[in-house]
Amino acid sequence: MIRNMLHEALIVVRKLGWKAGPLSILVQVFSEFVMNPNSDSIPDGLRIHFTDIYLDELEKTGGEQVR
Repeated sequence: MIRNMLHEALIVVRKLGWKAGPLSILVQVFSEFVMNPNSDSIPDGLRIHFTDIYLDELEKTGGEQVR
């Protein structure tokens, strides 16, 4: 489910042309909620899984276009 949600979020940003505004909002959400090291509400296993799949999903959705 996490992989699918990440994939779909990246597709939305791709469809918006990888513009800085939408991309920074997505990165902010990931930083504040999923990858926030100060939050005890996100299990470490989820953080590890997210970091494991992030680059794979970015590559699948055309992340080489991000500059």
